[in-house]
Amino acid sequence: MPSLRLLGAAALVALAAAGLVIASGRTAAAQEPGEPGEAVYRSICAACHQADGAGLPGVFPPLAGNPSVEDADYVRTVIGAGLSGPLEVNGVAYDGVMPAQSQLSDDDVEAVIAYLQAGLPGAGAAPAAAGDPVLGRELF
Repeated sequence: MPSLRLLGAAALVALAAAGLVIASGRTAAAQEPGEPGEAVYRSICAACHQADGAGLPGVFPPLAGNPSVEDADYVRTVIGAGLSGPLEVNGVAYDGVMPAQSQLSDDDVEAVIAYLQAGLPGAGAAPAAAGDPVLGRELF
């Protein structure tokens, strides 16, 4: 598979929808030492939602500052079943597909929910605007 740094946002969306932007078949908690929720987030979620949870405006919704993150049952359902179709987060419209992350164990899901609800590093920062060159360098 080509390096993710060479792919555009549309290609990343297509790969994510196909389940190909998932680190491997292994759970993240088994891959990295440290807090399991952070390891899961960094290996599974950050590719789309970004390391700081800011997402990409209009493409991938933010998790930082997203009121839905406080509803553990909702987050658990989205992780397990995926989500598609239009939604609005903090006044920005999204209409994409998040594939189900069925490869995650129940413990991994609970760990990432706890990590999200505890707050992401840099979560207080405003999301970068679409077309931001710094954000582009981070992604690619």
